[in-house]
Amino acid sequence: MRTRQTPKSTLVLELEGTLAVSSLTADWDDASTFPVRFQGQHYQVFFKLRPHLEEFLEELAKIFEVFVFTASKQDYADKILKAFGRQRKLIRHQLYQEDCRCNQGYYVKDLSVLERDLARTVAVANYLEAFPCQTSNVMLIPKWLGDPLDEELLRLIPGLKHLSQVDSLM
Repeated sequence: MRTRQTPKSTLVLELEGTLAVSSLTADWDDASTFPVRFQGQHYQVFFKLRPHLEEFLEELAKIFEVFVFTASKQDYADKILKAFGRQRKLIRHQLYQEDCRCNQGYYVKDLSVLERDLARTVAVANYLEAFPCQTSNVMLIPKWLGDPLDEELLRLIPGLKHLSQVDSLM
């Protein structure tokens, strides 16, 4: 539900490779972990949050209604989102695999499920096909593989702030 205080522009963020990275075989010293059960097997998932995520969310949640949209299952994604700490409350909505369309065995994220004006919606992802139904709404960011010196989220802030001021983002 939108309220009068909901920003008129919408920002949709891909989770994996954009805001966080996870692995079953990571060699990161500073990774967080959580257990997951998949197809009857237990695994330990290692994950890290992209540098400057806190500042990115704090700046953009002031001017965008922020969504995280992932093709991951909710219980898996929520364990990563929990690590966002207090910044998680800046994300107004989370969408998961259950919110995707299944197309020939692949989960497809479709921005129309947001029920927001697509002319005022921008999605940030590390590959164009993350939102194949609305590729013109996608702002690409290099895939993050764990580099602690990465500053891509900081670089996006000025451009996204500017986009929030125009009548049509796309």
